Amino acid sequence: MATPRETGLEHRATAASGDSSAGHNTGAELAPGTVVAGRYRVLRLLGRGGMGAVYEAFEEAIERRVALKLLHPIIALEPQVAARFLEEAKLANRVRHPAVVEVTDFGTHDGRPFLVMELLDGESLGARLERGGPFAPAAAVALLEPVFAALSHLHERGVVHRDLKPDNIFLAR
Repeated sequence: MATPRETGLEHRATAASGDSSAGHNTGAELAPGTVVAGRYRVLRLLGRGGMGAVYEAFEEAIERRVALKLLHPIIALEPQVAARFLEEAKLANRVRHPAVVEVTDFGTHDGRPFLVMELLDGESLGARLERGGPFAPAAAVALLEPVFAALSHLHERGVVHRDLKPDNIFLAR
């Protein structure tokens, strides 16, 4: 199936990691083994984008894999961006829907805000389109139904998704 992802809110179709592999290495990426907030051990980089990077991490205390989204250092210096990132975390926590990725924690690492989200297995709609081309109309409608349901749920609660695009829709296995 699929999920929506950034409302920034992270969504799944189910919605995506929100950051694609496109972009550049800022030199501030976390190395595997880095421990964030004393409890999340970075396993690998999943993707990076204009705002930050997303890592697969291991939450040591309860032994589960998570997705950790960390703002780029330069972006983190902008107070409005960091504040919006925190609001995104709070909002995602308040808006529960099966097609919206769950945010489970928020904090800072070396002065950079981070979000912890459930780790999804699959690929972004953008990656799937690059790999396999467009869907037949009926398949596209079926694939996007959970996204439409999530957007409706968000709109009913006064939330407008500001960055809906194929890279921010995740096709969860």
